[in-house]
Amino acid sequence: MLWDGGAVRAQQKLIKAGSEAERKQLEVEIYALEERINQLFFGILLLNEQLKQNQLLTGELGRNFTTVQNYMENGIANQSDLDVIKVEQLNAKQMQTQLQSARKAFIEMLGIMIGERLNENTTFIKPQSVMAGSTRHLQINRPELQLFEAQTNLFDSQKSLIKASYMPKLGLFLQGGYGRPGLNMLSDKFDPFYIGGVRLSWNFGALYTQKNDLQKIEINKNMVETQKELFLYNINLAVSRENQEIERLRNLMRGDDEIIVLRENIRKATEVKVANGTATVTDLMRDLTHENLARQTKAAHEIDLLIAIYNLKNTTNN
Repeated sequence: MLWDGGAVRAQQKLIKAGSEAERKQLEVEIYALEERINQLFFGILLLNEQLKQNQLLTGELGRNFTTVQNYMENGIANQSDLDVIKVEQLNAKQMQTQLQSARKAFIEMLGIMIGERLNENTTFIKPQSVMAGSTRHLQINRPELQLFEAQTNLFDSQKSLIKASYMPKLGLFLQGGYGRPGLNMLSDKFDPFYIGGVRLSWNFGALYTQKNDLQKIEINKNMVETQKELFLYNINLAVSRENQEIERLRNLMRGDDEIIVLRENIRKATEVKVANGTATVTDLMRDLTHENLARQTKAAHEIDLLIAIYNLKNTTNN
């Protein structure tokens, strides 16, 4: 073959483009798992914080239980006051059981997804605060964009192969043999023979379907471009929504510490009132519960902010 109209080169280009598109498709599917892994990881961190706050609450309840026992000895409190605290201790114990069970399930699922052996003793480190500055102008580097580009290149390769299919092909040929007769049909002897020359072939049949085939490929390219634009539109909407969520959580966290301090002061004041007989143990449990909820809310906001930031990182692939 002296010249094949670019058919071999077009075929090689098509195979390479097809392999690249399949590889990009695999990268997109793997990337989709990262969001699920993030959800499990941060879910475990949130459960860790809730368990920590539950342990603090349990300790505080134990301290109040001892205090009320002393009040009973001095005739300031009675058994019903002690029962109120006991009920809260049992509630805290049940909550601890639920949180530990959920944490164990999350750890098992995470281990399966990442292919690692994890257990309840595995240490999960909370990431440091990231992207403290503006998150409004992050470049989108999602693998889907590379997939769209690879698919476009694949269609271009198909067009090149179609154009090469109707080009003429030029080659040399040489045919030899040994027979009776040889090239001389009048001879009855065995003779060697060979034929050589130049061959030109041209398949005109491809010209009839060329226009239709090219139109189909162009339609497919336009569909890919439309999918790309729709994907970017949805990504930009998600980025805007996640930026708003990050800003909302940052605003909420500015008041968390102040709320905790106020709740702690209220609880301490109620403890003094209980000691003086001007407040009940039920009032103290109510204020203690409010203080614990304030601490849990702060811990949840911290984890939620990390989740929102990493969701944004995952959305933009930064």
